[in-house]
Amino acid sequence: MKTLAAFLTLATAASAQDGGHLNWLGKGRDPVESVFNEAKKAQLPMILFFSCDGDQTCQAICDGAFRHPDVVAACRKLTCVWIDCGRDGKGNRAIVTALGVKGVPTLLLSDPEGNILGQLNRWDGPGMAAWLKALTNVNDGLPAFSEDVNGAYQNARSRNRALLIYFYDDSPPSLAVNRSLNDKELLPLHAAFTVCRTPMRKDSPICKQFDIDRAPTILVLDPRMAKPADKPLARITSSRSARELRRDLEEALDNARTAGIGDKADGGKDDPKPAKAEKLSEDEVDRKFIRARFSRGIELAKMGKKAQALEVLDDIVVTFPKHVETLAVKKYIEELKAEK
Repeated sequence: MKTLAAFLTLATAASAQDGGHLNWLGKGRDPVESVFNEAKKAQLPMILFFSCDGDQTCQAICDGAFRHPDVVAACRKLTCVWIDCGRDGKGNRAIVTALGVKGVPTLLLSDPEGNILGQLNRWDGPGMAAWLKALTNVNDGLPAFSEDVNGAYQNARSRNRALLIYFYDDSPPSLAVNRSLNDKELLPLHAAFTVCRTPMRKDSPICKQFDIDRAPTILVLDPRMAKPADKPLARITSSRSARELRRDLEEALDNARTAGIGDKADGGKDDPKPAKAEKLSEDEVDRKFIRARFSRGIELAKMGKKAQALEVLDDIVVTFPKHVETLAVKKYIEELKAEK
């Protein structure tokens, strides 16, 4: 299988001039400085458009199919790479030769790792949109969770398990979280929760009930509470790699167990001499939760993930604005933001 990995190393953005309404990367570059690393990070498939400046057919596609609303919508789930072959057709020869491109226009499709999946044979807007949608549908990969949120809540309550609700849409961050949730290392962890999913829509009663205004968001809740969303065991937002999400969910599971929820939810064998459950006051539970999230924020900052760290820390301030433990969090946020 052909791959772009040897050629695509750096991401360079270009305007959508002469490229319809799509956000092209690598436009006008020879050799092309690709979006491979960025696409791999986002875990998005790519379309590769081989074009010659001044070619009438290429221009017609830019003025036509690349402006079709269904094509534009489908490409929001993709990374668009412009391969400029020059007026003489000799531009970017390395990648043209490696991928066996015989002429322009050519539109190839690849997975996030650069493996070529197919070549477009229809250049009309509806035909191109159908082709792209077929790919993105395959890559949506929603986890096999129930969409009956109320049923999941009742199930979690009766079984004394933490409730995990995944709010998703068709954005690139949600696609990334879909893949993380389906990672084989996370599958055993699903059994520790009662899981469900629901689309994130502004008019959704469930989203309004839980104050969800963006996707992806994962809420982990204590189903015993009258208003579980008031004090979530975890609120996980934005894109997460499988490793990051595993840590977040393990932390949420620890918070649940501290609160006396689902001691045996991980599917492990009963301890022949189970320890007596620790009884904590509500304030002690809040303190343990804040400290755990604070530690997570500090860990992310040390890993160079400042934006994610601030997101975790800001969530603590929003959730527990008046708690004494939050003072240290606020101070750390100020120090982190002051760093260059």
